[in-house]
Amino acid sequence: MTSELTDLFINENQAVVQQESQDTTNFIASQLENARASLAAQEEKVRQFQAQHEGSLPSQQASNLQILSGLQSQLQNEQDALNTANQQRVYLQSLQEQYRTVHPATRTADGAPTGLAAIDQNWTH
Repeated sequence: MTSELTDLFINENQAVVQQESQDTTNFIASQLENARASLAAQEEKVRQFQAQHEGSLPSQQASNLQILSGLQSQLQNEQDALNTANQQRVYLQSLQEQYRTVHPATRTADGAPTGLAAIDQNWTH
């Protein structure tokens, strides 16, 4: 009888331990699933934030600086080209004035201008 009582006690104890173990496993699995869902929600919020602030995040600073540097170089090149074009325009205008000083405007027999005056007349029409 003692043996049966001991076996019954051991079996009941094992059943309780097994049930507690199963309850603990279920609780941990439930907590894990909740944590996964929470993580997925947080990752979605991060993704949306990054999409809304594209180009202004600290992690994009290096690429933004690189882009800015490239744009500054392009701007400098365009300014240099504009300065060169302006210098060339001033030079050509001075040549034009020198030519007009040396070769005054003349007209053909029918009254049409010749030389730079003819070019000027054709340029404005």
